[in-house]
Amino acid sequence: LIVSFLVAFLAIPLLAEHLLRGPGRPERPAGAVLRGYRPLLAFLIGRPWLALVLLAPLLGAGYAAYGHVGTGFMPRMDEGGFVLDYRAQPGTSLTETNRLLRQVEGILAATPEVATYSRRTGAALGGFLTETNEGDFFVRLKPFPRRPIESIMNDVRQRIESQVPGLEIELAQLMEDLIGDLTAVPQPIEIKLYGDNPRELLATAPKVAAAVAKVPGVVDVRNGIVLAGDALDIQVDRTKAALENIDPEAVTRQIDAMLSGAISTRVQRGVRLIGVRVWGPDRLHGGVSGIADMRIRAADGHLVPLRRIATLRVVSGQPQITRDNLQRMIAVTARISGRDLGSTVGDVRHVLTAPGLIPKSLYFELGGLYHQQQIAFRGLIGVFAAAVALVFVLLLFLYERFR
Repeated sequence: LIVSFLVAFLAIPLLAEHLLRGPGRPERPAGAVLRGYRPLLAFLIGRPWLALVLLAPLLGAGYAAYGHVGTGFMPRMDEGGFVLDYRAQPGTSLTETNRLLRQVEGILAATPEVATYSRRTGAALGGFLTETNEGDFFVRLKPFPRRPIESIMNDVRQRIESQVPGLEIELAQLMEDLIGDLTAVPQPIEIKLYGDNPRELLATAPKVAAAVAKVPGVVDVRNGIVLAGDALDIQVDRTKAALENIDPEAVTRQIDAMLSGAISTRVQRGVRLIGVRVWGPDRLHGGVSGIADMRIRAADGHLVPLRRIATLRVVSGQPQITRDNLQRMIAVTARISGRDLGSTVGDVRHVLTAPGLIPKSLYFELGGLYHQQQIAFRGLIGVFAAAVALVFVLLLFLYERFR
């Protein structure tokens, strides 16, 4: 609005002098328009109710559009490429993950609209801490003429889900993925479930994910439960350890040193001191049997196999613990295909309020790009209110009457 004031103060007089008729000059087209505009303006100012009559249909059309036009965080566009994030089952080895992704590469190569693609797989190749079972593809499409990008993404999604079981995927256009990374909220839909009872959270999240997946336009639904790989639970029998003259704490310390290593000395390289880590042989890292045969040194110096004083048990992966504002939280996430953000989240909110879905001991909040959209809309409303106030001040200055 300030720029428009400057234009009216500086540019408009120059344009008027150039376009309107001046003394001794032939009449310009703008001059003819001005001769008709002045009487019309005087007529309307003398009859302001006519302006209201003309304004009423515009207000009605605006009200109707407000309830029917879709809303989103960004305008929908065809960016000519998309990102495919994938995640195999927890604990999947790098070799098995690579085998699954070879099938995905075959699907991408068989898609006629795909020009090129690249893949990142394995620990730390995602630019941050990643595991061997996750990563992403960057897919670049051929220029037009071709199918719309939404149609291509849906086709790729359906083929991967049907032909590569055990692989969870998410597809997003490049700008959407970038903004998601910048805001730390990559998904448009994020349902944050809060509660103090971990079992209730773990039981409710899959139900919420299944209910949200039935909403038209919702795709790539994840229940938010991230399991770690299998773990080995070692329970030291204190009685047996005491008979061998071994302290249970010493058992823990020796196992940690053999498996994780212990820095025994440091070597100077230039101005840096580099630690030398000593750990057990490779056979100890090969499985449960190797760890069970590990030799534990007693206080008197004799060696005892770990299996003699402890019980080893393989346990399934434990769920990742996430907290938000110091509260236990699980985030159910999803993406949108073929619909706008506002109406889709409205349907999701209606589903979440269904009786019996979320226990009374839990509560939810909507995050994701929808939350960012609401923040942006509140800012836009403030800007709009300020613009209206400035226009009102300008009109008041010109006419000097509130009425």
